[in-house]
Amino acid sequence: MKIKQIRNKWISISLLITMLLALLPPMTASAAPVLNITNLYVHTDPTAADPLVDASIQRFTTNPISLSVDINGIPQDQISEIYYEISNVTTGITTPNRTNRPILNPNNNNQITFQNVELTEGLNRVVVKFESSSSIPSLPGWAYFTPVSNITNLKINDDIFTEGGMFPTSGPYTNVNITGNANNAYQVNAIVNGATFEASNFSNGIFTFLTNTGRVTDIALKPGDNQIQFISKKPYQLLHYK
Repeated sequence: MKIKQIRNKWISISLLITMLLALLPPMTASAAPVLNITNLYVHTDPTAADPLVDASIQRFTTNPISLSVDINGIPQDQISEIYYEISNVTTGITTPNRTNRPILNPNNNNQITFQNVELTEGLNRVVVKFESSSSIPSLPGWAYFTPVSNITNLKINDDIFTEGGMFPTSGPYTNVNITGNANNAYQVNAIVNGATFEASNFSNGIFTFLTNTGRVTDIALKPGDNQIQFISKKPYQLLHYK
């Protein structure tokens, strides 16, 4: 009789445990960390013949930029293990940056931002990675960076150009030399009296225009006032990447 009571007691306990387990939510496998770049063009269709839609890629003319990333499955205390790397499609050089730490969005625990992200000139492939037991990458984001070309240090016969000034301030007055700097440009033109002239010399960002030499390739100034418009040109590269 005693053995039967003990057996019944164990059966009751087993039923109780079974009932308690049935009330617990089902166990689910922990989700793998996921990173998604949100403020750059990201190609998401693996079946497309051409992985990039060039017209959709953002064009930047100033550096640095900010990089926004949605994250899932990454604890806050491990956010510092997230970094990014930038590959230049033209040069093939990839540069990881592990020192520029992400900032957690105070209003969204699933979003981080990298500030002061330096793009390289040309087409950039940006990948964000989480280093845990293995390296988990995001899909790449794409961005063009083309530095703005501008003209500086403009001089007329060694006189620094100023708005409203009359040049040259001293002789020679006929064969005037015009010099300046145009970094990031591949060509500098001058439009004078309706005619366009290319710089007589352009090397390492420094250009020179010669005037009144009698050659058709050099600027021809007329007596009196001459209005000159300088234009620096930056090459545009259409890159096709597969």
